[in-house]
Amino acid sequence: MYKKEDPRVAFTLDLGFASAPSVDALATGEASFFYTLSHERLGELDSDVLVNFGSTREESDAFLSAGYARAMPQVAAGRVASPVGAAFIASVSPPTALSLPWGIDDYVALLSAAAAE
Repeated sequence: MYKKEDPRVAFTLDLGFASAPSVDALATGEASFFYTLSHERLGELDSDVLVNFGSTREESDAFLSAGYARAMPQVAAGRVASPVGAAFIASVSPPTALSLPWGIDDYVALLSAAAAE
């Protein structure tokens, strides 16, 4: 789990999203910008949208189809934005002046579609 201190989350917050209270409530203190959440606790992560970064479509789909992920309210409702691929993820995670024009339109479209569900 990435916390609001992570640049990729900060960028999404700059786009108008808010960090879900459950992200902070479940934090383990493992690191300043991320923490590991066990599969058994994923259902406790309550947010309007889940952003699921995946190296490949297969990796992303495998996570989202797993029983532990389907227990998440966002996944069950289809409120998931899944940026996939190293180049796309690097363009928005975190963005730079050179990468942002390359990926922002697709990233905003993914976020908008997930939020619309």
